[in-house]
Amino acid sequence: MCRIFSLEGERLGDKESMVQEIQEITGISIQALQGSPLSRFGVDERMSWARSRDSKREEDAAYSLLGIFGVHMPLIYGEGRRNAFIRLKREIQESSRNYGSELFEFVLQTGTTLHETDDTVKFLMGDMNKDGRPDLVAVKMSGTSSNSTEVYILSGASGFKTFITQTGTGLHETSTAHFDFALTDWNGDNTLDLVVIKKNGTDTKSTEVQILSGASNFQSFILQTGTALQETDDTFAFAMGKWDAASKPDLFAIKKSKTGTKSTEMHILSGASGFQKFILQTGTGLHETDVTFDFAVADWNADGCPDLVVVKKSNTSSGSTELHVLSGASNYKNFILHSETALHRTLGMFEFMVADWTRDGGLDLVAIKKRNTESHSTEVHIMGGRG
Repeated sequence: MCRIFSLEGERLGDKESMVQEIQEITGISIQALQGSPLSRFGVDERMSWARSRDSKREEDAAYSLLGIFGVHMPLIYGEGRRNAFIRLKREIQESSRNYGSELFEFVLQTGTTLHETDDTVKFLMGDMNKDGRPDLVAVKMSGTSSNSTEVYILSGASGFKTFITQTGTGLHETSTAHFDFALTDWNGDNTLDLVVIKKNGTDTKSTEVQILSGASNFQSFILQTGTALQETDDTFAFAMGKWDAASKPDLFAIKKSKTGTKSTEMHILSGASGFQKFILQTGTGLHETDVTFDFAVADWNADGCPDLVVVKKSNTSSGSTELHVLSGASNYKNFILHSETALHRTLGMFEFMVADWTRDGGLDLVAIKKRNTESHSTEVHIMGGRG
């Protein structure tokens, strides 16, 4: 909490109670002071927030805006206020050219027919009934009436108000400590299957892959195998994708921390080899990460190569959830997008994925709010990019 005191040391209030006075003195929008994503305010408006700033060093008027715009530059005291602002504007322009300046705005915000959920539920998204709309798949790992891992599919065409499927599966109850899940059409029957990644506690002493057939309503396994990847833990995230579009789906293992490269690493296991061989093992252009990050794999820029979609949920300079995309064509060394979103910080209650909800050929960001919702249900918030 930001507390405000007089020169004599008397407490006057805090940021929340004195927001009107702060706005009048600084010229900063009340909406910005109350946490609205800063990208909603134009460059000129954000620049104006430092116009009347009185600082001991004149260059600090410009330097104080670095975090506001999410850019970096050396601090050169003695260059003068004018030169500092010239350099700042150049950095802002360069950032926009290099990374794009999309703001992801809401195209859908809705409650669903699924009650509020907790960490025993993992969410996925895919077109399960082949009607052209992405559906929401809820994988209930434990505490189920069937004593198995259960699958609930909510129809995208109904705005997630109608269930397509509610079923137990051929898999026993599971947990986040040992299991992760993904969707893919493994056997080429044009039906999405449920990929079960068993991270540890395996008979093979490796990370294992088990695939439940979508055509069997997730009752039968079509693959159960160990892999070339050692047992894993919560420092890993997993996704399915095709490194080679003509091949079988591959397993993408994203190593978030405790890496040899001191970066988030990508390890891709070949589906064509039954996950016995690596296609790629590399560090990325992203530093080591933690629970404040979510990941997805998708062809963001339609170049035929799967990219790494990174969602930073908290501790962002913008005060909003941020979206970053690493190019698969660069072996995940280069970013092709840095963007703020219309969502506040989302650690703890949200899961993220991508899908073409708007059916415009581009990918949208899907945020699933699991609990503490106004609708008292699991909610779906979908954001589309606006250049």
